[in-house]
Amino acid sequence: MMTESQAPPTSPHVPGLRSTSTAAGASTSAAAAPGRRYLLITPCRDEAEYLPATLRTIAAQSLLPACWVVVDDGSSDATPQLLAEAARSMGFLKVVRREDRGVRSVGPGVIDAFYAGLASVNLDDFDYVCKLDGDLELPPRYFEGLIEAMECEPRLGTISGKMYVRRPDGSTVHEERGDENSCGPSKFYRVACFREIGGFVRHVGWDGIDGHVCRLRGWIACSDDRPDLRVIHLRALGSSHKGLLHGRMRGGAGNWYIGMSLPYMLARTIYRLKDRPFALNALAVLWGYLKARFRGEPSFGDADYRRYLRRFERSSLLRGKNRTVRQIHDEIRTRFGGGRGAAASGGDFPRRRILAVASGGGHWVQLQRLKPAFAGHDVTFVTVNAAYRADVDGFAFATIRDATRWNKLGLLRTAWQLVRLLRRIRPDVVVSTGAAPGYLALRLGRLLGARTVWIDSIANAEELSLAGRRAGRVADLWLTQWPHLARPDGPHYRGAVL
Repeated sequence: MMTESQAPPTSPHVPGLRSTSTAAGASTSAAAAPGRRYLLITPCRDEAEYLPATLRTIAAQSLLPACWVVVDDGSSDATPQLLAEAARSMGFLKVVRREDRGVRSVGPGVIDAFYAGLASVNLDDFDYVCKLDGDLELPPRYFEGLIEAMECEPRLGTISGKMYVRRPDGSTVHEERGDENSCGPSKFYRVACFREIGGFVRHVGWDGIDGHVCRLRGWIACSDDRPDLRVIHLRALGSSHKGLLHGRMRGGAGNWYIGMSLPYMLARTIYRLKDRPFALNALAVLWGYLKARFRGEPSFGDADYRRYLRRFERSSLLRGKNRTVRQIHDEIRTRFGGGRGAAASGGDFPRRRILAVASGGGHWVQLQRLKPAFAGHDVTFVTVNAAYRADVDGFAFATIRDATRWNKLGLLRTAWQLVRLLRRIRPDVVVSTGAAPGYLALRLGRLLGARTVWIDSIANAEELSLAGRRAGRVADLWLTQWPHLARPDGPHYRGAVL
């Protein structure tokens, strides 16, 4: 049974929640214009500990939802009272109450609750729909930023920011998720795409299946690590029911349902062995997968889906997943004539994540001269001196150790720092003007599927630097700044930055 809840006589206070309605019920914050109307649906159960943060950060959005349906899926804590209080001050909030089934049901239970919320509204009234968890802290321009990305990319079907967990010391760490799909806690969809893929599957693994079906139907699916789209996940992924390890095993069973092949699952396990707690999480996922496989449990998809998935997995194993996804998305843009235009990047090029790396001195100065070429893209500058931060005000910035070929231990330390940066940023392109740190960045970035660009220093007028000569083997674009050093097979000359 499902009912719309009524406010109880007394309700716990939600600290920091500001009113978004006037006496007449009109929003005091920016309301969605036609074409920007978005619907949020939040299935929740016993979320009293985390829900206040989600309520506050939704109320603080620069662009408020046209409607937010929160489905209380049989909570026994203070969740109903918190929602009742919030509904009095948030004119767009609608609460749907479902009877307590007795236990938390992740996967199919969450999606059942989502569809209960969807049934309470008319999807035709909205341009976008988002399944949103009730344990998130959102940045203030989160939904406006997602809509701007949708407006710049006509074939973008689903997108989210990246999920981060806050440590006890206040620092944050990225929840490792690929870029090839929107993240499960925040599935923001263009309504047309949501309908074309048939919505969400009511099974564990639903949040992996949807991204594959998007690409199969000609839609782009992604998540973006832009700082203004980073979300704090107040509860670790998969820990809401019976703890973290049980959640990882459940995720492994979900991978089997998605249709993941054994070779791909093994490669994924090896890659995830480094995740904390070391090896345990990855092996729990593998165990869940193998149990489902040997039990002969059913898996998702028809013949077309399985053919697509096998091609995706083979290409990812051979060429890297990032490069595979980028190629598929480029093919979608070409087939449907969509792509980001001048509004996004000053030309007919898609917005890219760029890692720009240089050591100090002249190498760093020359890298700065490339800033106009990066306009409209998401750039992280990386160098060896923290004092250079002021040179790239307004850009993301990171420092690494300097290294030379004479200090092997230093090279290993620098390489490890770069691996961590590359895993976090997931750049589409790595650019360097030298020297050794830049060469390492190109080599490691290429292994992760990034395109690579080497611009040899203008100081190397007589011959290429040692790093520059070696970079030719790993650079997709290999450039010198002196015409007499150019060769037909590279390096090539395209001018100078100074």
